[in-house]
Amino acid sequence: MAAELGQPASVSTIQLQSFEKGLRSPSLGEQLSTVVSTASLVRAHPFPMYVNTIVVRLADAFKDGTNMLRLAIARALLECGTHLSLVFSGSEIFKRVLSVSHSNDPVARAMTLQVLASLAPIAPENKQVG
Repeated sequence: MAAELGQPASVSTIQLQSFEKGLRSPSLGEQLSTVVSTASLVRAHPFPMYVNTIVVRLADAFKDGTNMLRLAIARALLECGTHLSLVFSGSEIFKRVLSVSHSNDPVARAMTLQVLASLAPIAPENKQVG
């Protein structure tokens, strides 16, 4: 029975490592494919630590990525919906996402607003933006 309990944890760890590897890939296609799989991963493993880790990684990718990747992340977060309530690092995530709002690119700023709307349920108590 202990092996059975350990099995899902190892599967989720492998999937999380694969997710992180896909986000770090130099290939935009692989990054997009990874982001598209986000909602199914979150539904398959609705655990706070797992969901939080995925959303933090998405926030990092949003901060450093292209507009195409940002759009995919905005859509993926929208699909995650109710599972976002499991996230506990809201202030850290918002800090990373809000850094894009200072960009000179109006498309990037618009996508920042879309992501912020998706992340509204986990907004930190301190509403100060800056």
